[in-house]
Amino acid sequence: MKKKFQISRMYAALIKSAALAIMFCVIAFLIWSTLDNWTLACMTTASLIFALLFAGYIDSMVKPIKVDIKHGSHEQTVEEKAEVDAQSMYDFFMEYAKTTAIAVSIENMAAFKFKDWDELSEEQKVMRAEYEDLSKRALCMLADRNNGEFEKQPANQTRLLYMQLSLMVYYMLALSARCDLCGIIIKEDNNTNNEEDIANAPDNQNQES
Repeated sequence: MKKKFQISRMYAALIKSAALAIMFCVIAFLIWSTLDNWTLACMTTASLIFALLFAGYIDSMVKPIKVDIKHGSHEQTVEEKAEVDAQSMYDFFMEYAKTTAIAVSIENMAAFKFKDWDELSEEQKVMRAEYEDLSKRALCMLADRNNGEFEKQPANQTRLLYMQLSLMVYYMLALSARCDLCGIIIKEDNNTNNEEDIANAPDNQNQES
């Protein structure tokens, strides 16, 4: 089967712009010509119709935006890929929030030690306060999960609580990395590597009931 000739959207726009400019030149020439009104109207209408048909033909030659992910013989569009990625992330966060790995990550990161307040700049004080508040909220949510409070909520609320718990861990990971770069976290040998904790999650075999 002969492959259909296709062009990029940029080239399509350039071709249509050039065609539009030519059409205006033709119409201007017709207006300044000595043709009678009826002939002028017919030729102007024909020029417009031709321009519309030509633009439609150019649009039909534009390459569709696609990505490399395939399901069988179907090649996904960008919109379809976004939907798949969003669903995959949602499923991951739901699964990760039910594991023991997330509890280990939260407890380890909440145990980080910081320099004294009087040693910190104003910006560093804001970061420490934000991190400590986030840690307290994450520990409270983890306790609610462990006590079965999530499952007592309506189904939609339960799913959102699990997702929020997972996202809070990644928030803590990013904020702790910022604090570490600023030098306000005191390094201790017993601090575990949280990136490895998260990289190894979720683990279905370690799920809590």
